[in-house]
Amino acid sequence: MYNMATVKAVIREDKINAKNEAPIYLRITKNRKTTFLSLQISVPPLYWDKERECIKKNNKIKGYVRLNNFIDNERVRMKNQLVEAEQSDRTLSSKKIKDIIKGEEEPDFFEFAEQYQKTIESSESVRLYNQYKAILNKLERFNKSRQLKFSEITVSYLKRFSEHLATECKNRTNTISTNLKVIRKLYNLATLEEVVPEERNPFKKLKLEWEKTNIGYLTKEDIDKIRHVELDPMGKDYHIRNMFVFAMYTGGLRFSDLLMLRWEDVQDDERVKVYTQKTKTNLTVKLTNVSLAILSIYRPSTYTNASGFIFPFLDNDKNYSNPKYLYRRISSINAVANTRLREIGKKSGINKHLHFHMSRHTFATRGLEIGMPLTHISKLMGHSSVAMTENYAKLINKELDKAMDLIDKYEEANNDRQL
Repeated sequence: MYNMATVKAVIREDKINAKNEAPIYLRITKNRKTTFLSLQISVPPLYWDKERECIKKNNKIKGYVRLNNFIDNERVRMKNQLVEAEQSDRTLSSKKIKDIIKGEEEPDFFEFAEQYQKTIESSESVRLYNQYKAILNKLERFNKSRQLKFSEITVSYLKRFSEHLATECKNRTNTISTNLKVIRKLYNLATLEEVVPEERNPFKKLKLEWEKTNIGYLTKEDIDKIRHVELDPMGKDYHIRNMFVFAMYTGGLRFSDLLMLRWEDVQDDERVKVYTQKTKTNLTVKLTNVSLAILSIYRPSTYTNASGFIFPFLDNDKNYSNPKYLYRRISSINAVANTRLREIGKKSGINKHLHFHMSRHTFATRGLEIGMPLTHISKLMGHSSVAMTENYAKLINKELDKAMDLIDKYEEANNDRQL
């Protein structure tokens, strides 16, 4: 007698977790042999309707209607697959059923990620490409394989990966969340392209944690110190200091954009036109008196032609059209510049951990202090939204609060609290 395969949605109470939730599976039965397929959904057994094979109507499980639709669709899809297979092979073995189930599983995460990386690489976003590559390499080392099904990426798996990053890679909270953020983006893209069902996305249940970081910046006193410290005009420190000051007085330009500045970008000694390497956008910034003074130092020595670089770090005779080569070159110079900048800071009497990105922080905080509108600072810095610039405003407010606290401390010291 010919027995067709049956497909039922069941709850596996033998696999109940610490939250008192049990996973939902499709149970495929053929000739009294059973195979299970996980649907990556878990619910408290109390809310599972065994007869109707669905989640009961309730106000405890968010989106239970959508989950039920997903369960129905998966059950119907698996049933159709089995019917189609049985038409060509009525004996349909347990092994063949398992092969069908495997064929229904999501594609490999790493394969999907590599395809996305190719689109990044072709768009010449080398920085982003390298970031994704480094994070995926970490994931591969943790996974001990370059094969990883989407269904294997669960909340539990991600938490174990986070622990690995903290203990083995010595990553801090924000770095760990940055790693997970990349994986989340790839998973979200996969759901958007319908590679995997949205209901299986583990990031719906996982909240990324972020620690507040201190935004380092220079005060007016610090700026004066570094501007006037005596440095050998023939040494690299002299040019590094000048670039740093130029950035602080020219919209907080990024290091990569400073290096790429050419004389042809200077318009009538009034403005500088910048093509930002990070955001691939054009920006025009009015030159301040300090910026113009620094340009006047370099005009006699580096202005060989309009296409020549302003600051003497990149070679005018070399071809930088290869984005990977350019990225490596800029990264190398940036590392050296940051090391030397810290030494310059010490020589200037500045007790802060200097780095080139601090020029951006300094421009923003000083701008707010002297009354620049937040929206103007945001545009000058090339931020994609004002929200990115608001962090500096919060910092200034904290500093103002500290200033007001000094009044209370003074009054307390003098025992003068009465009217």
